[in-house]
Amino acid sequence: MERRSRAQARRRPGPHRRTRGGHPRMARPDRVPRGGAAMTDVQPGIDLSALERPTPSQQLVRPRRRWRQLALPVLLVAGFVAILLWSLSDVLTARIEVTVLRPRKSDASAVSSGAIAFQAAGWVEPDPFPMHITPLTGGTVSEILVQESDEVKKGDPVARLVPDDADLELTAARAKRANTQAEVARAAIEFKAATQDFTEAITLTERVETTRAEFTGKQTEHEHQAQAAKLAEAEVRVATEEVAIQEHLREEGAAGPRQVELAVAKLDAARASLARARAAAAHAAAQVKVVAGQHKAALRHQRLRIDDRRRVDSAKEVLAAARAAQRAADAAVSLAELRKERTTVRSAWDGIVLERLTIPGSTVGGQGLAHTAICSLYDPKRLRIRIDVPLEDVGKATIGQKATIVAESRRGRAYSGEVSRIVQRADIQKVSLQVHVRVEDPDELLRPETLCHVRFEAKQQAAGQAVVTAVVLVPRRLIDRGSVWVLDADGAHARKRAVTTGANRGADVEVLSGINLSDKLIDNGRNELTDGARVRVREEN
Repeated sequence: MERRSRAQARRRPGPHRRTRGGHPRMARPDRVPRGGAAMTDVQPGIDLSALERPTPSQQLVRPRRRWRQLALPVLLVAGFVAILLWSLSDVLTARIEVTVLRPRKSDASAVSSGAIAFQAAGWVEPDPFPMHITPLTGGTVSEILVQESDEVKKGDPVARLVPDDADLELTAARAKRANTQAEVARAAIEFKAATQDFTEAITLTERVETTRAEFTGKQTEHEHQAQAAKLAEAEVRVATEEVAIQEHLREEGAAGPRQVELAVAKLDAARASLARARAAAAHAAAQVKVVAGQHKAALRHQRLRIDDRRRVDSAKEVLAAARAAQRAADAAVSLAELRKERTTVRSAWDGIVLERLTIPGSTVGGQGLAHTAICSLYDPKRLRIRIDVPLEDVGKATIGQKATIVAESRRGRAYSGEVSRIVQRADIQKVSLQVHVRVEDPDELLRPETLCHVRFEAKQQAAGQAVVTAVVLVPRRLIDRGSVWVLDADGAHARKRAVTTGANRGADVEVLSGINLSDKLIDNGRNELTDGARVRVREEN
């Protein structure tokens, strides 16, 4: 019975159960099962629509964007087509047929002494190095007063730094110096007063004389008190006798008791005066001893003068310390003035500005910072040529060897040179060794970084002995306004290359720089070429 009720409950439609046509219909109220003590009664008033799940037909169907699905394949196809066209561009582009030939090395020939041993290209640089103008104090660059190629003399300003902090330091140093000057003046006054006091000894002299006078006065007072005591003793004796007389007269009936009493009273008074006089004399004697000790101490102080010497020495040391502080303050003012003056950066040499190495607003010098140079100079009268000499020609170069320097900036007039240094370290990438040639007759046309061609003269041989040399030759017809057409390393493009030529040798010409024996020169078809044009080699001679 219980199972049948559960099956009916599962088959029973909800309050909004849909029919086959999709239209909702109200569910029939559940029947109360017979004997359903174990089942819960169905309440027809409860709305179960809130627990209903929507069917797929009720969900919102969003329209599909088909262009997004097509965009990625279209982009891939377009990229593939572009790559294909680019790769076939060499095939589709027409090529110019050309013939090539190689430069040739002239046959070894015997020439007289003074001929060229070898030749190589190089560049101009200062000899021995550029001179950097560096600020001597740290700060921020305010302005730069020179440009490249400007001529400067020793002491000329080339830049200025922001001077605000230097001005403040100078003001503080001057104020401190004024304070130390006042301290020196005060210490000098104290030292002068102590010295004069020591010389005159006014206080000690006064003390000695005062104690001497006090000693004399105390002695006189002691003597006076001693005489007063003697007078009191005499008065006691007189009073004693007077008492004896009055008692005798009373016994004789010549005087009454009153006279006796008066005589006794005078005796007591005399005795009291005696005692007082003796005490005063003793006190005066003690005062004499005290003043005598003070007088001796004053005489000893006058002889030793410990306090006065201490005061003089102390004043002297204070003055010395004040003067040392003043010297330190003077040095601080000098340093501040120097730093203030160094905010104007000046050249330490005569020369030409080669390069500006900083800009306004940059920080130069100072602690923890590298001293950045403002600019670099070179001496136009001291130049050299740095040359990469092939290793096979290094043995032909020697220190002191004469050379001829050819530069495009002064055609027709070569410079004289001399080998000044052969670097002892080779360049593994260039397979060469650097040789420095000092220019003996530089002028304003020869400037750093200028490319030059250097011909090294052969060593002087014995009389009648020849020197064997060789040069690179190319046909003169291939030279067009200082350039030749060369086949690129890929073998498919033409490149225009500038060359430096030398003497003519019949139909050929010497090439001093720009090509070597491994290059392939384009002969036929060169008139139709442009730089980078595609070519096809038809024949190689």
